[in-house]
Parts: sequence; C-alpha cells; structure tokens
Amino acid sequence: MGHKNVCLNCKIAFNMIATEVRDATCPHCGKVMTYMSYNFRPPRKSDNTKWETVRYLVAHGFIYNHIYEPIPDNPNGATRTAIYPETLREAKEFVEKHKKIGERYLEYQRQL
Repeated sequence: MGHKNVCLNCKIAFNMIATEVRDATCPHCGKVMTYMSYNFRPPRKSDNTKWETVRYLVAHGFIYNHIYEPIPDNPNGATRTAIYPETLREAKEFVEKHKKIGERYLEYQRQL
C-alpha cells in the first residue's frame, strides 16, 4: 500500500501510485483531500470517534509519518517508532509530546 489521499469530510481514502498528484479533490464532495503517509490505516467510515481523532492529528501537523522517540532507560540512546493514538484523549497527549514535529510539518506545508 502506498501513500493516500484522504477526504476527512467524506471519510474515504484512495491509495496513490508514485506518479499521482498530491493535491487532489474529493470526487464526492469536491473538497481538497489530505495527503497522508502510507502508515495511515483509515478507520471504518462509521467510526466517527476515530475519524475525529484523525482530523485532530492532521490539524496539528501529523499525517502518520514515522516519529521516533527514545526508549526509556536505554543507555545506548536507541529509539523506537511512536504509535499513533486511537482516541482523542490520547491524541491530545501525543500532540503535546511531539509538538515540535507537528509544528515543523505545518510550517513546511505553508511554504509549498
């Protein structure tokens, strides 16, 4: 599976191939779709709670790219991939913990 164009309004996702354009509009509602990492696994269309969490994360600059965090109590400085949250409460903690990463991505988006 590749990167995805996701309509957060219609709750649908389309897999992309390398040659497709990132800036796409939803074929159902006509709104601009969100470009998401291949790590994103869309929730069921009926799962409004999880879609709310996805919208919150995207609004704060998280498009499901890998985020590396240190492993606690590891003297070698090893890292692990952060697990994206499932609930809005967890998402708020996640955004606070990784705030600088989200801010960098939002700034990058503004420059495009």
